[in-house]
Amino acid sequence: MTSPRLLRVLLIDDSPDDAFLLTRELRRGGFDVDVDRVETREELIDALARGGWDLILADYHIPGLPVEELMSVLRDHEEDVPFLVVSGTVDEDTAVEVMTAGAHDFLSKDRLGRLVPAVERELRDAAIRRRQAGTQRDLEASRTRFRDFAEHIRDVFWVSDPEKVSIEYVSPAYEEVWGRSRAALYADPTEWLDAVHPQDRDRVRDALELQIRGEYELRYRIVRPDGDIRWVWDRAFPVRGPEGGVDRIVGVAEDVTEQVTLEQQLLHSQKMEAVGRLAGGVAHDFNNLLTVIGGRADLLSSDLGADSVLQEDVEEIQRAVRQASSLTRRLLAFSKRQILDLQEVSLEAIVRDMQGMARRLIGEEVELEVDLCSEPSRVRADPGQLEQVILNLAVNAREALGPASGTIRISTDRSSSAFEPIRRGSGGDEAEVAYCTLSVTDDGSGITDEVLNRIFEPFFTTKSQGTGLGLSTVFGIVDQLGGRIDVVSAPGEGTTFTVHLPRVIGSERKSDRDDAGAVPAS
Repeated sequence: MTSPRLLRVLLIDDSPDDAFLLTRELRRGGFDVDVDRVETREELIDALARGGWDLILADYHIPGLPVEELMSVLRDHEEDVPFLVVSGTVDEDTAVEVMTAGAHDFLSKDRLGRLVPAVERELRDAAIRRRQAGTQRDLEASRTRFRDFAEHIRDVFWVSDPEKVSIEYVSPAYEEVWGRSRAALYADPTEWLDAVHPQDRDRVRDALELQIRGEYELRYRIVRPDGDIRWVWDRAFPVRGPEGGVDRIVGVAEDVTEQVTLEQQLLHSQKMEAVGRLAGGVAHDFNNLLTVIGGRADLLSSDLGADSVLQEDVEEIQRAVRQASSLTRRLLAFSKRQILDLQEVSLEAIVRDMQGMARRLIGEEVELEVDLCSEPSRVRADPGQLEQVILNLAVNAREALGPASGTIRISTDRSSSAFEPIRRGSGGDEAEVAYCTLSVTDDGSGITDEVLNRIFEPFFTTKSQGTGLGLSTVFGIVDQLGGRIDVVSAPGEGTTFTVHLPRVIGSERKSDRDDAGAVPAS
């Protein structure tokens, strides 16, 4: 035998007899009824506040509680409870009015046989509404969680139709990465593709044509409105509907500019290391051959005597040996095999000593500006090699100016803006390493990206004359001293070479080359 279904009923009726009849009918229908009868507005509000009702039954005619006021109170009650009006004989228009105002059904007291089926129907409908409301709340909560996630991550999350004719959603990170507004993308869904670097655009378009048949994943460059170029790793996959067709495309685009830059730096470092080992080996073996050639030339010169007709030829051999030895020294400096005479020196003192020679090298038509730090930027280095670094960078800057006049600026600083202080050491014995800088700037024609990628390679040059060893020598010297060299340039905007060297901290020793006075810009 099935147990009666518990039913908590709020009855709004001024007649105890009618309440008895309604309760009896519900019990006959298999309900275990718990009825609370109210007659006034105050009692109704208090009962609604207690809550927990499964069903609300109300008479149409209640003294002191007009039906309009009754409906108003029930509408203000947030809980969805089946509400049936059970009254005496009323006309059809009144029944329609009550139903329109919010009642779920209207029953006549002289036809209570319809009560139980109507209650069962409304209880089922209420259960369905509650499930739907719960599902909707869960859906809204899920949407809120998704939006919170999508709008706070650094990656660009996007949703589009299969053909990407329209963008359904794109996260705020799009504005940070692409540098364009989301509103503009919604208005023109091809805007993101227009921002793709021209050299990558065809490759991206090809990938888009294949995306309907499956996922795609590719890395490409975009050009922001400010001219900044960023690398993006874009992954997308189709979302299929019940019939197997593609309903939409969902994807994530991540800004991987920093990662790509590090990869390129690593590859360049490995390449330069390999070239350095090769150059060092060649220079070492070649230097041994030059020693033999030079020694034999010296012996031959002594044997021939000053008046020999062959003496001039021997001197040409000796001159060629000296020039070749200079090349091998540069290669050895690049490969870090050159022996250094390390001293604690001031960059400012080195620049002051080299200022006169630098002026003569660059010529009178070029203005030389010198801006030195007021306090010594002390480093541990070979003074002769630092002089070579300054001269090579100054000559390179002069060549960048071409036949026109211009300005070259040499400056020093005790703090390196390009590097945060790092800590080196092991076993708990760590020491902070700070950097100071030596910069050489010209206002010449600038350097293209293609040339920048190879600028420190030995024997690479864009000039009709030259060995291509000047900047590679600078790179080798700076690297051997534990430093780094940066180049900032763009076509038509000049070039700045910045050498970062570990600064000697805590030493107040003053070398013979230090000078307390500052050098004015000129």
